[in-house]
Amino acid sequence: MSVRGMFSGTHRGIGRIPVNGGMLVEVQPTGRHFEVQHIHLFQVHGGKVVEHFANRDDLGMMQPLGVLPIQLPPASR
Repeated sequence: MSVRGMFSGTHRGIGRIPVNGGMLVEVQPTGRHFEVQHIHLFQVHGGKVVEHFANRDDLGMMQPLGVLPIQLPPASR
């Protein structure tokens, strides 16, 4: 099973617990809005989740917050 979602929010607090990679721990609030895509893959057996993999766009969150000010070039193909 897979789930794709867009998550959004406004950076209003200082991170104290290293969740989601801990990228916002000790970062002062910017007051800026962000929107980021998450993709989750679940392996289900007998009606229970036995494995979970996730991918989220951390750079896509940090750049609008101004924490990562550099505009990254698109990946070459």
